[in-house]
Amino acid sequence: MPRLLRLHHALATLLIAAALGGAFGGARATGAQSPPNAAADADPLAPMREDLRAKRYADVLRRGNDLLGSSRRFTPAEQIQLWQLMAAAYYPPDPRAQQPDSARLPLAALARLSPDARLAPEFSWPGLDSLFDIERGADFRLTVHALEAREASLAEPAYVAASATRPARFRLVTRSSATGVEVVHDTAGPTRSATLRLRVHDGVHPTLANGEHELRVIAIDASTGDTTVVKRRLRARANTSGRIDPLPPFIPPTTVRGGSLRRSTAIVGGALFAGATVAMASGARAPAPIGSAFSNDSRALIVGGAMLGAAVVSLFLDRGRERPVTERDIARAREEYDRRLAQQLDEARARAARYRVTLTMEAPRP
Repeated sequence: MPRLLRLHHALATLLIAAALGGAFGGARATGAQSPPNAAADADPLAPMREDLRAKRYADVLRRGNDLLGSSRRFTPAEQIQLWQLMAAAYYPPDPRAQQPDSARLPLAALARLSPDARLAPEFSWPGLDSLFDIERGADFRLTVHALEAREASLAEPAYVAASATRPARFRLVTRSSATGVEVVHDTAGPTRSATLRLRVHDGVHPTLANGEHELRVIAIDASTGDTTVVKRRLRARANTSGRIDPLPPFIPPTTVRGGSLRRSTAIVGGALFAGATVAMASGARAPAPIGSAFSNDSRALIVGGAMLGAAVVSLFLDRGRERPVTERDIARAREEYDRRLAQQLDEARARAARYRVTLTMEAPRP
């Protein structure tokens, strides 16, 4: 019996793959056909809905198989409705007409296409909903919807929608191709579907810098712990770097230099010494008539000017002597560090507000 069950699932998988390849693949040659009906061409599923309301289930299946074998391309909404119509035709409300094994084929395709899909109200009746839940939970699958190209910022982040076939915990991660740095952007769950926030800036530094990134959505089954991952290539094009080199952490000083005079004190002291030198040289002259026979000694002025110049030069060259710090020295150093840090944070916030990134995500593979 298990062998027959495996053969049945293998056959079902082959049938679904063939149907998907014929319906959603490239165009292929077909035989000569009569001109299509204009209304059917505008809405190819309208005749199937009419046949289902009239309980012509065989006609619903015939039209569905014809569409699957045609070269027509369907929108995602049309694909979802097509599988629902065929499942409803295989499993109608009348128990005598129900074919559970056959209904599992379109339901499995529907779960694979959109794990978070819900049966439309006109197809929702006892039995079919339960069958869809069983088929959807048979395999743990994750779907990540494509992120359209858009501009994101700190105030307006981008969002990535994901859905799983079972309740799961979701995590959105990016990895820079240039630096290898990984960033966890958002988490959610346990739930079957989530909208995860893709942050481009954390308010201080960019979380999505300019360049190529690998985007990963990780889903962990809430009950079994099974894990599935969907990866996409993500390209970020930023208008600026948005980054500021951080200040090193504050380290209290162990010694400080002190002992230097203030500039005003040093200059006044040098001027007093120079003036005293000149005054002493003038006062030491002999009285008349001896002193009047000789002119003033200009060397006193030279010596006084040299002393004043030496005082000024030593003021700028003297860095002081090291001495142990006091609490006041540490508090002064901390105030200076906090001032520089506040300036840096203000600049970081201004850059973050101007930071813009255009995001383009790789489309999911068919």
